[in-house]
Amino acid sequence: MIIIISFILGLLSFILLYALLRRSYRKRRYRLLDIERERFAHLVAGLASGSGDMDTLRKAEDSLEWIAIEDLLFKAFDDPGANRETVLNIFEDLGYVRHYIKKLRSGSRWEQAGAAEKLGRMGCRRVAPYLVKELNSVHADVCNTAVHSLGALLDIKAIPHIMERLVKAIENSEELSIRIMKSSLNGFGRPAEAHLQPELANPSWQVRAAAVDILGEMDGPEAVRALTAALNDTERDVR
Repeated sequence: MIIIISFILGLLSFILLYALLRRSYRKRRYRLLDIERERFAHLVAGLASGSGDMDTLRKAEDSLEWIAIEDLLFKAFDDPGANRETVLNIFEDLGYVRHYIKKLRSGSRWEQAGAAEKLGRMGCRRVAPYLVKELNSVHADVCNTAVHSLGALLDIKAIPHIMERLVKAIENSEELSIRIMKSSLNGFGRPAEAHLQPELANPSWQVRAAAVDILGEMDGPEAVRALTAALNDTERDVR
C-alpha cells in the first residue's frame, strides 16, 4: 500500500513539475517572439508598402524569426488599407505558401489543419486544388478547415466540390461541420445557386432541407423561385 501511495505521489509530482516547466517554456517563447516581432516590424511594414529588401526577411522555416515575420505579414494583410496582392507576393517569395502546401500534403493531422487555415488566410487562389483534395481527408478537422478556406478564397471552381462533400456528409451522417459547409457556400453567393437548385430534387429530405437553408440566405430571383417551388415539397421540414 505504501509503495502504491509513494508511486502516485511521485507521479503527481512529475506531472506538476512538467506543467510548470512547460508553462515557463511557453512564457519564454512568447517573450522571445515579441522581441522578434518588434525587431522585424519596420522591415515588414516597408515591404508591405512596396519598399525594402526581401532578402533580410529570409529565415529558416519554423524558426522564431520565421514565425514572427509571418505574424507581422498577416497583421499587414488584415489591415483595411493594405495592398493584399503585395503582401501575398511577399508570402510567396519568402516561401510561406510553399511551406504550407508541403505541410498540407504530408504533415501530421494538426499540421494539415493548421496549413489549410493559413493558406486560406493568405488568399492565394492557386492553392485551391490542394484544399479540394483535403475535402476527402479522413480527419474531420482537416476537412472542415479546408472547406472554410475554400470559402475564403472564393474560387468558384471549388463550388461543385464543396457541394458534393456536403451531400456526402449528410447522406452518410458523417461527423463534419455542416454549418461550415453552408457558410462557405453562402459566401459564394449567386454562383452557388446553380449547384444548390438541383439538390432540391435530391431523394434525401435532409439534403433538400440543407439546400433550402443555404438558398434562404440568398436574395436573388432564382433563389426566390427555387424556394417558392420548395413550398410543395413532400417533407414537412423542407416546407
